[in-house]
Amino acid sequence: MKYKLYRDSLVKIWVRDFFNIEADSLEEAIEKLEDQDDFYDTEFIWETQEFLTPEENNGNVTEEIYDENDNLVYSNKND
Repeated sequence: MKYKLYRDSLVKIWVRDFFNIEADSLEEAIEKLEDQDDFYDTEFIWETQEFLTPEENNGNVTEEIYDENDNLVYSNKND
């Protein structure tokens, strides 16, 4: 028998944002960047991905598995 399932996992991952900052010096550009959220591109750095445990998430669930009808069939809340 085959089952169609999907898993939702809470992860921690580094994200890289790319900016074009106009400034007279690198120091000024860094200062301006601290208040910026207008980036032109972003990427996930996948090799930094870490799956979190419920203990690392204040006892809350970090992994859920659902069946093809979107029914929750497993949660690691009480593992």
